[in-house]
Amino acid sequence: MKNYCTQFTGAVCFAVLLCLAGCEAHEIVPLDGKIKMVDTIYGRGLTGYSIDSVYSEFVYITNAKNVLLSGLRKGIISGNGSVEWETNDAVIRYGEGSGDIIYSYRGKLVEIILNDNYYAEDVTTHEYGRLVSKVSYGYNPAGYLSVARIERPGQTPVMVYYNYPDLQNPTGSGEIVIEEHPEAAVYRIPLATVDDNGTPKKQENDAYICNVLSYGNSSMTNEYVINPDLYYLGLYGVPFKYLPDVMIEKSVRPLSATSLVRVGNSRYYY
Repeated sequence: MKNYCTQFTGAVCFAVLLCLAGCEAHEIVPLDGKIKMVDTIYGRGLTGYSIDSVYSEFVYITNAKNVLLSGLRKGIISGNGSVEWETNDAVIRYGEGSGDIIYSYRGKLVEIILNDNYYAEDVTTHEYGRLVSKVSYGYNPAGYLSVARIERPGQTPVMVYYNYPDLQNPTGSGEIVIEEHPEAAVYRIPLATVDDNGTPKKQENDAYICNVLSYGNSSMTNEYVINPDLYYLGLYGVPFKYLPDVMIEKSVRPLSATSLVRVGNSRYYY
């Protein structure tokens, strides 16, 4: 196992807009004239992340011009910190078949078509050859994921809307609201905390945590809209500027400043 991070990293961001959400704008590098990738996580030394005890280690392809994420090695973290590796890896391929990006893992095949900003536009998922879902994505002018339409065989399509606090108003609602229709379910991700004087404040996402939407516990978001592995390809738009109001651990390593090592049930390794 690698050391916990000295600085959090989130998704590789494809944004051609100025990134308003905590992840820097980076040079976009073309791959075979079709896919454009960046080397953010590689350049920062991110080796993997874990959700609870499930550990995913990044596998890269590098050449003179580009760094690509080619897959993730999966395993379970034991009590002594070692990893019991699975026999199957998550594999990522570019520009093959009907998708711009193909993701496969444990019988699941995900075909991803990108929009002009290199965010996911349409994502089709099959599992052992059976169609599971087709999801279409929309983004607001700032580049944040704003709506997803989920189609599943034999079921009514579901629309999921993501509403963000007013970034220009520091005393705004302080929460992201996720709405699912026609289920009429509403989920909230609190962002605001209070200081010792009881004054509202927000924790800046200055450490590259880009999976904030997963903390809404929206079943549609977590099961169909978002694949955690694919966050590191920057497929879901600009990551949000603030961290969720969940358990955050900090750690100090020698010769370094205080750094975040855990947000909620996720850890990041360098």
